[in-house]
Amino acid sequence: MTNAYPMEFRRDVVQVALNREPGVTLEKIVADFGIHPITLSTWLKRADIENGVKPGTTSTQSAELREANKRIRLLEQEAEALSCHPNSIATFGVFPVLGRSVSPGTSAHTALVVDRGPSQCRFGEHRGERRKEKPLLPSRADRI
Repeated sequence: MTNAYPMEFRRDVVQVALNREPGVTLEKIVADFGIHPITLSTWLKRADIENGVKPGTTSTQSAELREANKRIRLLEQEAEALSCHPNSIATFGVFPVLGRSVSPGTSAHTALVVDRGPSQCRFGEHRGERRKEKPLLPSRADRI
């Protein structure tokens, strides 16, 4: 969802609200800038957290957390691919930590998730689960 107000506008409104003179109310500021009162209170709460006045997660911490979670998901996918194909490193020459490519234009992650055919690793086998085989239909020659 995009933000309705630019960040510079938000900062200016928050500065005006924090540095207001004794007779000026928040309702007056809200009316002057044409924003909703709840919007201003949300911006003020966020400013208090960013300035360390109140406890909470800052925007910098949130960004770091998002990046860490992305990295964790990527590592989990790589671990899943390696557990499915235990000899992937030897076969493909993949070094996921170093980020080397298998062939020009192919990333290490792409190479790790390449399916080497139906007989190698079926869904769930690496977790100890067995794949249920479908019964074969009789051929046309058998039915005649």
